[in-house]
Amino acid sequence: MGHASAALPVIDLASPDIGAATKSIRQCFHIGSGVDGDSKNPVNQWPPAERFPYWKETMKSYYQCAMGTSKRILSLIALSLDLDAEFFKPDGSETILRPIHYSGRAIESKHGSDHGANAHTDYGMLTLLSTDGTPGLQICRDKDGRPQLWEDVHHIDGALVVNIGDLLERWTNNVYRSTLHRVLMVGKERYSLKFRKNSLYQ
Repeated sequence: MGHASAALPVIDLASPDIGAATKSIRQCFHIGSGVDGDSKNPVNQWPPAERFPYWKETMKSYYQCAMGTSKRILSLIALSLDLDAEFFKPDGSETILRPIHYSGRAIESKHGSDHGANAHTDYGMLTLLSTDGTPGLQICRDKDGRPQLWEDVHHIDGALVVNIGDLLERWTNNVYRSTLHRVLMVGKERYSLKFRKNSLYQ
């Protein structure tokens, strides 16, 4: 757990060139549930407290709040499937909180302009996303359709964006479909908090 650099090669699911890897231009910090003495999960590597005195406790508090919200949403999904509300209760030890910074500057490559985040689906159960209001996030409602039609996700103050992940799609036999999404560069810096709820050693 810790910092991840920018310009990471990622397969773009919207590219006509199957298997084409363009770069996702972003910086992020991975925060997991790992604590000292827990051999199953990596321990979080926090930045120096003297430089960021409140950051660790703020992120830990947000992590716990987001975990509670994700469990509530999964309970509602379980009830919608005529399952017990606690069906998805087991905690996901691999659940990740990821603060992300997008520079806003596009970089040209042989596949065209690289994105802040290339078209992809999240592999976990569901994702909660909080943003600073800067545009750029897009979703494709019909990921199997051709051509793919993309629409902007407009910011609503105080609201979270909820994306279904690949694991939940598989577990529900496509009743809930994972969300194909991407982030475009819009010439402005963009900040978001991505909380990806996974299952226990999925």
